[in-house]
Parts: sequence; C-alpha cells; structure tokens
Amino acid sequence: MLIISYKGEWVSALAAFRTWSALGNELKDKKADEVPLHLQMLADKFDPLLMGMYQGVLMCMQNYAIELLSKGMFKDNLSKAQEISQLLVWGFQDHQEVIDYNKALRFGLKVKWYEEMKETWETIRQWLSYYLLKSARVHFIRYILPKEINKL
Repeated sequence: MLIISYKGEWVSALAAFRTWSALGNELKDKKADEVPLHLQMLADKFDPLLMGMYQGVLMCMQNYAIELLSKGMFKDNLSKAQEISQLLVWGFQDHQEVIDYNKALRFGLKVKWYEEMKETWETIRQWLSYYLLKSARVHFIRYILPKEINKL
C-alpha cells in the first residue's frame, strides 16, 4: 500500500483517492457557479497528477494480487482471483485494518491456521523484517512462485 505524508500524518493512497473520488461525485453534475465555496476550496487542494499516480499504484497492486492469486490458490479460477483482489485493494475502510483468519475466510481465501505452518510463518517474518524498517515512500515486495523458478 502506498503511504503518503499529509500534514504530519501518514495516510494511504486509497484514503486520498477515495476523498478525490467522493469530491468528484459531488461536483460531477454542477456548473462552476453552482459549486459551494467549501467544495471549491477542497477541490483546489488536490493535485490531479498525484491522484492519477495514486490510482495507478492501486491498480498495479490489484493486478499484482490477481497475478499471485491466479498462479496460486486460484489457478483454475481467474474470476475468483479478480474478485478477491478487488476486495484486498479497495475493500478496506482504513489501511490499518487487519485481515485475520476469519476475515480471510469470509473473503474466500484458502487459509490455514498459522500453527499448521509454523516454518512458513517464520520464513515470512524473516523476509518481511528486512523491509520493515526501510524508509521508502513505496515498498513493492515481490516474490517468485515456486513453479516459475525453473523458467528463469
């Protein structure tokens, strides 16, 4: 998820893009002289190039999620991979919302309880710890699915 600094706070690109979209919906059927002053002032605060960049990053994340899901747990069901990727990228009210075991099941993900895969979880923790404290505007963490290693 792309996190941006805004007035000393860190917010997700999704939050900025949702605000931009909501404002667009408010303004779409109004003529310039019909727009209330508070909406004009709010509209002036947004940089359309940044909003386009944020939308692009969000769409890139969705495509990446589709790629992973369609090559992994939903390799025989592209429409399910697309449906779940939509939920994962656009379906949260806040960036800090946690996908726990039960929520993952509700989303339709094929999950196992962590105790069934302790070695895998330890590997993931070690892998993520490398990136956790790295300062960057964007972290694209990618990995290669095991079947693709032989193709390289």
